Order: sequence, then C-alpha cells, then structure tokens
Amino acid sequence: MTLRIIDGTAYERKRLDNQFKVKTTDLGNGHEETVITQGWEWVERSDMTPFAIQMAAECIEKNRNDPKAIEEREALNKERSAKRAKKAVRQLCKVAGADTLMTLVYRSNQQDLALCKKHLKEFVRRVKRVIPDFVAIAAFEQQDRGAWHVHMACRRIATVLPGADGIRMKSFNVLRAIWRSVTKEHGGNVDVSRRKQTSQRSAARIANYISKYIMKAFELGEKHSNRWTKFGDVTLPQSKRLGDFSTMQEAVAMVLGRQPEGSEIVNCYLSRWQDVFYFVVEKSSA
Repeated sequence: MTLRIIDGTAYERKRLDNQFKVKTTDLGNGHEETVITQGWEWVERSDMTPFAIQMAAECIEKNRNDPKAIEEREALNKERSAKRAKKAVRQLCKVAGADTLMTLVYRSNQQDLALCKKHLKEFVRRVKRVIPDFVAIAAFEQQDRGAWHVHMACRRIATVLPGADGIRMKSFNVLRAIWRSVTKEHGGNVDVSRRKQTSQRSAARIANYISKYIMKAFELGEKHSNRWTKFGDVTLPQSKRLGDFSTMQEAVAMVLGRQPEGSEIVNCYLSRWQDVFYFVVEKSSA
C-alpha cells in the first residue's frame, strides 16, 4: 500500500482495473514501439481517523530519514535513471537507422573514463572530416582488466574511405588509424561489423546490443557520471496516444491488429502482473 498525506488528508494509490492506456512511438525507418500501461489514481482514504493519519504521517517521515530507506530509494532512483537512459539509447539507435556496430578499444590498460570520453570526442571530430554526416550513439564499458572501451551504433559507414594521403582505403583501416592517432601511446584497435544482406543484425538488434551496456554501466559507474553519448543530428520523436481501453485484452487486440503491413515483431511481452504490455516491430528484412 502506498500512502501520501497532503494537508492532513490521506491518499492511497490504486490501480484502475478498467483503464489501460496505449502509447506508440514511430521511430522512423519502419520501427515502432508501443506500450500499454494500466492506469493509476490517488484515492482519498476517508475511512482513516485523524489519529491514524497522524501515525501514518509520522511513520512516513521516519522512513524518509532512515538510512536503509534512503539507500533503497537511491538504488531505486538509480535503476529508474538507468531504464530511462537505456530507452533513450535504444530509440536513438532506431531513429538513426543504425546499421553498423563499432567498438573502440585500448591496447594499454587505460582506466580513466574522463580520458576515454575525451578521446572519443576527438575521434568523432576527426572522423567527421571523412564522413561529414557521421551519426553514432555510444556506450562505455569497462573490461575485466579495468580498461575502458566504447561500443558505438553507427549509420552508413562506407566500405572504403579516403585516407590521410587521399588514397581510398578500407574503412576499417581508416577508422583504426584515426583512433590510434587520438590514443597515441595508449594504442588501440577498432572492430567494425556491418549489417549484411543475409545478416540478422537489424537496427533493432543493434539498439538492444548497445542499450544492454547502459544497465551495467549504471550498476558499476560513479554517481551522476554520463554512461552514454550521441553524435550527429538525431533526436527522439514524441509519443502518440492511441486511446484508453477497459481491459488489457482489448488494448492488446487493438495493438496487434494495427501492426503495419510488411513489418515483423522484434519484441513482445506482457508483465507478470499483466499491467504492462510492450510491443516492438520493424520493417521486415525479407
């Protein structure tokens, strides 16, 4: 039971059994994410006496200052922040139409995250000299040995790129040379993996791959430290409300029935308590 005491009146948060809200986000490139959530409302507890309300208020205040409760709230807030960041990264990858995975690693045991971010920013600045419309969403991960590396979801990296002397070279060699010119004595390497015609690696799967590191980064990272970043002109669209339904079954039927033609289901699940339904589609690769 969740209680709030406002101006001496107690309110309890309750689920609305007859309200299921449906929102969808069109991320472009054939990607769409739809979420059904059960409605909630704060209901006045008219059955509580003034004494009971006072006791509840004292209990809430005591819990607010309890060290264990504070620790639990901080952990919960951290988890919520991680989920928001994970969602943003996942959706940005889809909006960008990411079709390439790139990983930047150090040869040395470089454990300074601030330096890694500085190197990444300079790397992207130099990459834009040869790929002016370069777009990437990046997540940081620390290896078991302690060294940092960067996972990047990128869009449209050509097979060949112009090198420093103007001669066209394999993009892998150009990107590796740029990364090493930035990291200098730390050395490093670049792994590039593109989506091929027969590959199962779609923008949605790339998005899931990149976003999974966000939760890990929040678990291990320092408080208030950025765990991801983006480069290029890519922004998130606004979600659209599709309406309210009296039952989860009705809402799910509507969502499944409006699946765009030529799309395939990437992810679909119903929460344990049947209060959230998540549905993701993308343009079919067939």
